[in-house]
Amino acid sequence: MLRLLGAVLVGFCGVLWGSAGIVVPWETYLQYNDAGLLEQHYPAMVKYIDYLETTIDPKTGLSSDGQLGDWLGPQNNMLGTAILVTAYHAYDLDIMAKIARFLGKTADAEKYQAMYEKRKEFFNKTFVNADKKTMGLIGGPRMGGADNRQHRPSLRLPIHKLRMPLA
Repeated sequence: MLRLLGAVLVGFCGVLWGSAGIVVPWETYLQYNDAGLLEQHYPAMVKYIDYLETTIDPKTGLSSDGQLGDWLGPQNNMLGTAILVTAYHAYDLDIMAKIARFLGKTADAEKYQAMYEKRKEFFNKTFVNADKKTMGLIGGPRMGGADNRQHRPSLRLPIHKLRMPLA
């Protein structure tokens, strides 16, 4: 089921597509130094972040909005979609803190920065081992595992390969 939340489509698409409502205006601003899209779409971005918060399972800390993943990467079989969904959620929060700060919304900037730090900590605790290598979740889409919350070492992908700073 799909529904429109502000200007952001949510539903089957998941956070990897939904994040475009935050990432595209931000990247447009960075490339063209035009804050128009940030100002115009900020209310929808706020609603999208609010929505993402409702998808987090309080027991596991994982989002239920993770249908899509990296289908082409062999690591998807080991890691499942949870690692990308969590990384993009944190990335969105980091961008939101920057946008809010830029737009002079100090309280929002502080809120999103705190949310980003919390999500980053969860990511590192859940998906990164002491050697700063990623950890998999048993039961990626093609692994046939029933419990997606049991951890095991994965392909040992260096964490620096991710675009966002997590350390």
